[in-house]
Amino acid sequence: MGLAANSFFFLSVICCAISVTSADDSFFSTILDPQASLSQIASSLGAHEVPLAVHGYVSGKQADEMDAQKLSLSRDEPNRNVVVNGRRLDTPSSACSGVGYQVWGNQTQYFCANVRLSREDYLTNVTDPDMGPFCYTNVTVTPFCYCPIDRTGSLCEAYEPVYCDIRQVAPASNCITQDSTFYHPDLAGDAPCVFVDRTATVNAIFTVQCGFEGSPIEGIKQDITDVSNPANLTVANPTFTYVFKTATLAQSTGGGNIQMDFRIVNFNRLSDAGGVFTVSNIQSTALSGQDNVGFTVNLASLSDDFFTSGRAYWELNLRNFQGLTDQFGGRGFFDLRGYVEPAGAQTGLPLHAVILLSTLIPAVVLCGAGGGAYWYFRKRNRVGVKSSKDD
Repeated sequence: MGLAANSFFFLSVICCAISVTSADDSFFSTILDPQASLSQIASSLGAHEVPLAVHGYVSGKQADEMDAQKLSLSRDEPNRNVVVNGRRLDTPSSACSGVGYQVWGNQTQYFCANVRLSREDYLTNVTDPDMGPFCYTNVTVTPFCYCPIDRTGSLCEAYEPVYCDIRQVAPASNCITQDSTFYHPDLAGDAPCVFVDRTATVNAIFTVQCGFEGSPIEGIKQDITDVSNPANLTVANPTFTYVFKTATLAQSTGGGNIQMDFRIVNFNRLSDAGGVFTVSNIQSTALSGQDNVGFTVNLASLSDDFFTSGRAYWELNLRNFQGLTDQFGGRGFFDLRGYVEPAGAQTGLPLHAVILLSTLIPAVVLCGAGGGAYWYFRKRNRVGVKSSKDD
């Protein structure tokens, strides 16, 4: 029986050898050498890209799955040379969201009772006396995605998070921080800092500083601790094309036309776009703080609905910026110079007097009510005591 099994194995090896079109003399000499060990034969077969598993040659099912995987890739990439063991495609692959390169590596898969587990769960189960005998590993050729700087995820499908810090350059702020007829520092709210005329044209200028929240690099954006040849996953001389790339920020693909809106909000009709002023094609020099972003804001073109109590609220918004998750700054007020509160809204008293009276009057009322209650119950007790003495 053993002789028959060995004969079958060597016949299978010879059939595999004949099917290798790129075979050479050294390959056949190794296969036909009666003194050659199984490891030498396996090594010779591996050199001709016949896939081997960790415990010997792969099963027919495994080979079929790997061939189907390669065939699928070759259909998706008809002009690419897809080769195992780390060679990348000539251009980004559709399997990697169209932006990453597909590379290959020998990944160890972990199983217990024919259920695939994580490496951590496998190490726990393999030492269990009952489960351990049913645990095993398998090495399979697995594709990975090598992503540009601004992409993340196992398929380069997500964007690295980006933040932007926006600071106002002009008009210059000259905040009133002391008590006045329309502002009190003890109350919550934004102090009046920028005063403008109602019909003025304001040049609003800002500096924008954007960057990644972390320090991403080009590479495989998933855990490859179970890959036996991670060195083969490194793509030499990557040819990523970036829309822009700075020391702290990059964009490989995306909107291209990054825009910034300066919007004065009409709180009487929030959908009113009449107060929106837009700057298009924001360049990387502006996003990195080297250049300013400016808006020409014509206040005369806005209706009075955009102003409430002599104030107009504005905010900035970046659009078509892939990965933007946090935006700091970029909001404020325009206060009308010389604004006078309507007579019907005036109290005739200074603001601090109104605050003082609104605090004292309830206190006096509460004290009076408390004193009256005390007097009433004390008098009632005295009447009760006198009545009992008379009895």
